Amino acid sequence: MIVEEIFEIVQRLNQDEGVSFLLAEQNAHLVLRCAHHGVVLENGRVVASGPAAELAARDDVSDFYLGGASTVPSPGSATASHSAVID
Repeated sequence: MIVEEIFEIVQRLNQDEGVSFLLAEQNAHLVLRCAHHGVVLENGRVVASGPAAELAARDDVSDFYLGGASTVPSPGSATASHSAVID
């Protein structure tokens, strides 16, 4: 997948060159796996932020944004975007 290749390049630049990145990505699994810090936005508002590992471990974030929810948001409901800092 092209997005995963891009994330690999970003991680390599971060580790090898010390370059920091601010990324916006819909794939929460990928973002939280790669980032050091994350921010979850819903309708333009911050609904969660903190270390990526902590966000991934939170039940509310996991249930709704990582696919653990037993219900799927209805059409027209809020959509989430995920911002990550790789620093």
